Amino acid sequence: MNAPLQLERYVFTKLEIEANPDYVPQEASSDNPIKLRLDIGLGEHQEDSTKYQVSISIDELRAEKGSLPYRIALQVVGQFSAAQNFKPDDLKKVVQVNGASMLYSAARELVLLVTSRGPWSAFQLPTISFYQAVTEAAPQEKSSTQ
Repeated sequence: MNAPLQLERYVFTKLEIEANPDYVPQEASSDNPIKLRLDIGLGEHQEDSTKYQVSISIDELRAEKGSLPYRIALQVVGQFSAAQNFKPDDLKKVVQVNGASMLYSAARELVLLVTSRGPWSAFQLPTISFYQAVTEAAPQEKSSTQ
């Protein structure tokens, strides 16, 4: 059985992870909300209405208090195939919400892998919901407690 949305391919077009030399692990707190600036893009194929491109970009990541162990900026772009089980406007929202969720999951895993080889402990991007970000349709600053 095919899912309504298939991820065909994704690529990281930008990945920057830099250890923060001023980070002090003893000052870190697990209840310190992390803010990230997130941009979600959607492109539609000109000839095939079942093909979409979704991109997510993180260009700012910071803690509400203190500093984070790493500076992280990335962009990931994915190509998707979608079933025509939805109204056109609903389909775009389904592709954007679910496509961005799939790409963000891949980004979280890559950041965790790379930072696990860094000087500080492995860092995991916070979990977020893309539903609100897509319905507001603007670059978002998300806050999450890690």
